[in-house]
Amino acid sequence: MKRSLILRLVEEKKIRIVFRPTAANTQSGDMHWLIKDYNDCRKIGTVDIVDISAIPNNIWLPRINQANVIVVVGGKKSHLLK
Repeated sequence: MKRSLILRLVEEKKIRIVFRPTAANTQSGDMHWLIKDYNDCRKIGTVDIVDISAIPNNIWLPRINQANVIVVVGGKKSHLLK
């Protein structure tokens, strides 16, 4: 997604992105797409990696609430839903 489109969507100049790789935790093999997605996010804003399965709710929830963009990357969606 281009920076100008995101700026129009969030109507702010500073983009704060939460990058959620949780659904990819069960994947194996080459996950080049995960790194590519992360690097793409870094090009358009400040990125906070938040793996909700690795830290307690009281830590990740405030971090998500501070973001104006949440990126949930691919992987096994059923893992994320649990």
